[in-house]
Amino acid sequence: MSWNIVLMRLSPDIASAADLTDEDAPPPIGPSGAVRDVIRTAYPGADLSDPAWGFLEEPGADGDGWLLELVIGAADPVESLMVRVRGGDGAVAAVLDLADLLDCRALDLSSGDFLTREDAGSGTG
Repeated sequence: MSWNIVLMRLSPDIASAADLTDEDAPPPIGPSGAVRDVIRTAYPGADLSDPAWGFLEEPGADGDGWLLELVIGAADPVESLMVRVRGGDGAVAAVLDLADLLDCRALDLSSGDFLTREDAGSGTG
């Protein structure tokens, strides 16, 4: 199964995508080079050979692995980061870890809700 999540620096006061207004334009995540550096430092195995795209992967022992396709984009600074998620339960925790590293919130585009640590244990996705 796969789904899309967007990482953005949004206020904790925003409960879901339905609460977003034109005035809620988030600040950028940061300069593109700095964003890639954070990802490389936290995930040395990340494939960031293309400056606009990247991949994080955990193969898993019993088919429970995951793959995160990172759509960083060509804009500088990076305004948001799209994450295409494929795989097992660990993918949600990995997305939330990445969001924490970038001081972002993870918005599930399928549901319009923000991911939480409770979702990491529930097999969401």
